[in-house]
Amino acid sequence: MDQNLFIRPVTERDFEAVLGIAGDTGPGFNSLPDHDAVIKAKIIRSIQSFNHKIEPNRRLYLFVMENKLTNEVMGTAAIEASIGHPWPFYKFKLSHFTQVQPVLKRHQTHDLLHLVSDHDSATELGTLYLKPAHRGEGLGKFLSRTRCLFMAIFPGLFSELVVADMRGVSHPGGACPFWDAFGSRFLGVSYEEASYHKATEGSQFLIDLLPRYPLYVDFFSDEARQTIGVTHELSLPALHILAKEGFVYRKYIDVLDGGPTIEAALPEIKTVQNTMVAPVVSLKKEIKSETKMLIGKTDMSFRAGVGSIELTQNGEVILSEKCAELLQVDIGSQVAYCPF
Repeated sequence: MDQNLFIRPVTERDFEAVLGIAGDTGPGFNSLPDHDAVIKAKIIRSIQSFNHKIEPNRRLYLFVMENKLTNEVMGTAAIEASIGHPWPFYKFKLSHFTQVQPVLKRHQTHDLLHLVSDHDSATELGTLYLKPAHRGEGLGKFLSRTRCLFMAIFPGLFSELVVADMRGVSHPGGACPFWDAFGSRFLGVSYEEASYHKATEGSQFLIDLLPRYPLYVDFFSDEARQTIGVTHELSLPALHILAKEGFVYRKYIDVLDGGPTIEAALPEIKTVQNTMVAPVVSLKKEIKSETKMLIGKTDMSFRAGVGSIELTQNGEVILSEKCAELLQVDIGSQVAYCPF
């Protein structure tokens, strides 16, 4: 991995770069729509969140990955501190219903989808996107796990429950089997239109028109049934990273595309469990250890990078001069670290 890469909070000067990334994501990536006003609002809300100038349940922490040498913004990742504000965080919960008829000797089990808001006030991980030219070499893992490192440093800012939405199955032409099976019948709009409205205005418009009663999956097309709880192929790497962190699927799915919502208890996330905090006591030209660490600054001028460290007998940290410069820390600074 290039040692000139680091992750930091978004700033207003990143607007064009983030908007460019939003234009590449496509339908279903609802946390980063290709919409000027929405992107500007997210950047401002993130800046206010890092400065503690916005109420806790509206805080958004938006990060970008930057190359120090080229100043290119290569990707994004975010944490919504508390979802369900101002509108509830609706999901479908998949359950089973069994019926038995002795005379006919029938034993039938049906899959049902129930509209729920069980995840209100949970913390949500989202907006994970890395430009295609930079995928590989662990950069997606670097982006994703940095959010967990940040939560490990500031656990009091987040909920005990952390969730993440995985993009559901859709086709290049814009069709979404799950949406086409029922959503379009109630709202009369295409998947792309519904996705855009959700990304820019929230999901309340869906709830206003979707049925409140349980939906029998039996009435869906075969293709739609097969996509329930299935992750889009482009989001599988993100799913695998979070699965290794301890996130699990508990039968919650997105109301728009049927993609899975996965969840974990904050203290049980592996990066959170393995993160240590210690002061920097010395800088060296070079650290000879081959063990790579995810390392982060422990204040709201947060920066994170991947590099090697040495530990003293007292558990204090020795960094390379280059790593210290990248993270903007010095002797006496506190850093958080965990194995990469």
